[in-house]
Amino acid sequence: VFSIIASVTNSGSILVTYSSKGSVRKSLTTCGFKVTKVPGPPGKFEMVRAVRI
Repeated sequence: VFSIIASVTNSGSILVTYSSKGSVRKSLTTCGFKVTKVPGPPGKFEMVRAVRI
């Protein structure tokens, strides 16, 4: 799924996902995104913000 998203996004595009699992972060990094953790909404410790490189 992330490879498809990467293929249709431009450099600088931002993707935010509720999931912060290591496998999600690794997949995004592999597909060309710079991944950072951001604070989540109430009840969720953190989320992932990924910027297409």
